[in-house]
Amino acid sequence: MDSEPQDPIHSTALGKAIAAFLTEAEVVAALEDSGMPALTPQTITTVPGYLKELAKVRRLGYAVD
Repeated sequence: MDSEPQDPIHSTALGKAIAAFLTEAEVVAALEDSGMPALTPQTITTVPGYLKELAKVRRLGYAVD
């Protein structure tokens, strides 16, 4: 059985909810490891854009796909 995640952290609500409570360095390292491929036209594909989204998740208390 493959132990790799099926979806990168930048492309799911669960990934965003978890990443929102990591340090910026941990988030950047995870993104560098998994990449940020565009899975849909709305997929966030830049580190600054993702960090902005994580700030929104922290402010709202939830994440969306």
